[in-house]
This record gives sequence, structure tokens and C-alpha cells, in this order.
Amino acid sequence: MSTPPGMGKPRTLRQLLCSPLNDSGLGPSITERVRLAVTMATAVLYVHAAKLVHKNIRPENVLLFEGLSDANDSYSVYPHRLGTAVLMGFDFVRFDANKSLAGTRVESGNWEKNIYMHPGRQGEYTEVSYNMLHDIYSLGVVLLEIALWKTFVVEDVSVHGIIYNPNPQVYLFHNYETKRPKRPEEIQAALIQTAKDFIPMSLGEKYRDVVLMCLNSLEGSFEGTEGMRDVDGIIVGLVFIQKVLGGLKEISV
Repeated sequence: MSTPPGMGKPRTLRQLLCSPLNDSGLGPSITERVRLAVTMATAVLYVHAAKLVHKNIRPENVLLFEGLSDANDSYSVYPHRLGTAVLMGFDFVRFDANKSLAGTRVESGNWEKNIYMHPGRQGEYTEVSYNMLHDIYSLGVVLLEIALWKTFVVEDVSVHGIIYNPNPQVYLFHNYETKRPKRPEEIQAALIQTAKDFIPMSLGEKYRDVVLMCLNSLEGSFEGTEGMRDVDGIIVGLVFIQKVLGGLKEISV
């Protein structure tokens, strides 16, 4: 795909989350992070409006461009500005109606990809068919990273290639006593608790509520979503992402 006109210096959200500038306390403003979150939710809304599921929402698939005219203005580039965000990584996209049978789908066994998936979709053999709400759960994990402005995955280069490790500053995905990954349900609980504990201090209660809405989307436990159910008893993904986007747009900074 060609670079959008007037745009340059593409970098993934993961690369920005790993930027050395962050260690110096230079990170994007609240306004910039909320704007990025709105762009992300809008992109997912467009995907779902086309009756598609993305199936691969994570920071590696969010590409951010700087404007070519901003090259000589240090206050128009990172970390002062995040640039224009584009959702990429449509390798596994499909129509929501084309669901495979439970127990027959083989998913990634890589922990660094599975942490963006709902527990029902983690592991090599998944239990449930993928639907729009699984995309929304993945969006919630990415929105949490944006709120904390910390990468959950660290890339270490060795003689064997790139090795993916959990960020030791986060302590969400691995049990450092057993040196093994936590169970999927434990990871979901850790993400939810982290959102409750830390988002209000960084981006406020409304943003926290949106992230919790995403992380609880398949359980249907978030207040105000009880009536949004289809004939199968599943919360309608398209209506749900509209509610997520509406919550983000209510935030004023």
C-alpha cells in the first residue's frame, strides 16, 4: 500500500511505546492519547460496519505517520504529536458471518499475540468462534497501553533473532516466581485490575470506564449494555463499538 499523501516517517505504536524518549519522561499529552484512542475506536467501527472482524488488533498493527511539513518543527512531531494513525494488519480479516466450528481453529501460541486476545481465544486450540466483541476486547488492551503509555511487550535482539519478553515494569503476564506465563483468565483479571487502579490517575474515570467496557465486553457485565443483545444472546458488536466511541468522545481535556 502507498504512503498517504503528505505523510512520512511511519512508525508502529509499539515503536513509539518503546521510544527511549519515554524513559526521560517525555511522552505524548493526554489530548494526543485520547485523540489516538478515538481514531482507533473509529477504525474498528468502520471494520465492523462492513460486517468484518479484524482479528489482529495490537500495537504492531497501528501505524502512525508524521506530516512532511512538520519535519522542521520539533513541536509537531513525537513526543509532542503522535501523528496520523492508521489501522493495518488485515491478514486474518473475514466476514463476521463466516464462523468456523468451535474446537477446529488453530490460533497463535505466541504469548505476545495472545495477550491481546480474550481468554476464550488464547492458546493453540480455541474454544469459541471469533466475533466482533473479540475485536473490542483487543481494542481494550491497546487502549490500556495508550493510557499507561507503557509497552506490554519488549523486543530483545539476540544471536537467535528477536526475542519477545514481557515488560518487567508491568508485571501482568508472567509469574516471575514460576517463570511461566499466567493463565488467560489471570491475565484478563490483571488487565482489568490495572485499568481500575491506574487509568484514573493518567486519563481519568471516563477513559477507565471505556477500557473496562471493552475488557468486559464478552461477559456483558458493564452497566448499560444489558439491552444490546441479538437473538443469540450476544451483545451486538456494532452497537457496542459505537458505545465505546461515544464514551471516548465525551472526554474533554
